[in-house]
Amino acid sequence: MTHHKSNQAVEGEAGSRRAHDRGMPRRPDTEELARRTMRDRAEAGLPAGGSEDPDAVYRAVHDEVDVQAADGSLATGTARRNRGFPPTRY
Repeated sequence: MTHHKSNQAVEGEAGSRRAHDRGMPRRPDTEELARRTMRDRAEAGLPAGGSEDPDAVYRAVHDEVDVQAADGSLATGTARRNRGFPPTRY
């Protein structure tokens, strides 16, 4: 005696074939994806245009970090010693 029904018994002859064939289409609609992306970006408050050049973004952020480190508003690699505790090498 079996406890579970087979897929064919539950879904019928044609149902079992269709249920397992679903997934990403071979050729997604790129125009629809672009429209959805633009809508999602607008809802998130991001600029609607395409993304900026990653190298330009990196250079801009790197330059901003350099400016902040130079004027002292950003902590640099100098670690503060915690004199109340023994060194961590113990």
